[in-house]
Amino acid sequence: MFQKKFKDKSGLAWNNRTDSAKPGKYVFLERRYSPHSDYEGEKSGNKGIKKVAGEQEDEGSPPECTLEKPVKELMEFIFSQQCFSNTISALKYDANKLPLGKLSKKTDTSGFKQLKDLAALIDDPNLASSKWNMGIAEATEHLSNNYYSFIPHAIGRKQPPIIRDENLLKKEIELLQSLPDMKVAADLMKIDRKTRDSIHSLNRQFQGLGLEEMTRLDGKSSEFGHLMKYLNTSGGAAHKMTYTIKDIFRIERQGECKRFDNSEFSKIPSNRRLLWHGSRATNLAGILSQGLRIAPPEAPVSGYMFGKGIYLADSTSKSAGYCYSMNTGGEALLILCEAALGAMQTLIEADYNAGTKAKEERHAQYMGSR
Repeated sequence: MFQKKFKDKSGLAWNNRTDSAKPGKYVFLERRYSPHSDYEGEKSGNKGIKKVAGEQEDEGSPPECTLEKPVKELMEFIFSQQCFSNTISALKYDANKLPLGKLSKKTDTSGFKQLKDLAALIDDPNLASSKWNMGIAEATEHLSNNYYSFIPHAIGRKQPPIIRDENLLKKEIELLQSLPDMKVAADLMKIDRKTRDSIHSLNRQFQGLGLEEMTRLDGKSSEFGHLMKYLNTSGGAAHKMTYTIKDIFRIERQGECKRFDNSEFSKIPSNRRLLWHGSRATNLAGILSQGLRIAPPEAPVSGYMFGKGIYLADSTSKSAGYCYSMNTGGEALLILCEAALGAMQTLIEADYNAGTKAKEERHAQYMGSR
């Protein structure tokens, strides 16, 4: 009975429920379920990070935060609920319909698949008839609606925009790339009932990042001075940005040096450089705990200037633009990476297939552009 009803509503057999949605039919969504889904300190009006209504706090003194003050302040910034609320609102993601804690990898992947189909349709409108048996407008609307079914948006009573050009496509790609990183932070912000009386939430969140090292640099040290000079002299002339450094931390991810030394890339001339990477503060928990990651196979290549890869720059202001500090009170976090570039391929204009060409010509896949 259930399978028959499911097929009536979706047009798909239950065993084929993950296939592409049928026009005018319901879309199957997978949600992630866990026994405990409550989050710390979030009021009911904030989006994405929720707390169980009416939960009573245990009596007694809360555990003390033992982090050094600069590290404590950094953790407060990375896991700021206000920053999350502002960022989710700016990205127009509806965390009430699909909270970050319930977001499954399969749902994120399904969203990317819809965008990949839309990118192909934008590049080749003939696919509307040959692949979808529709006109271009109908096919674009159908795929856009499928995408919004997987990835809910907070747009009030308005109709969601049809994704019919590169600009809209890139905005949605940015959202999908941010969601897994924000989900990492959301998971670390969950209340752990076993340890909440013995360890401060910021200590637990810091431990959850799994870092080998996080050391605050002495503001009077030569290392601090060299990095401050690099920050202030590597900005692009057109960007007109100025910075005030609050702190610099030396960070190493657990096992990263060993993994690189054991990889094939350690056997070739490394051409190492210090390059910048900018990202929203809400993405930092995911980046610090899991590293910088390349977009998944399901993502369209047309959403990236040089195809899929890890994007670094030798221009501070170029990377700073991706921090969107207007959502975080004018503060931002820039990452300075030691990057092994190998043999570089020089490009002066966008090329979505740059990564494939770099492999064919035995160049490294890493490239920075001022």
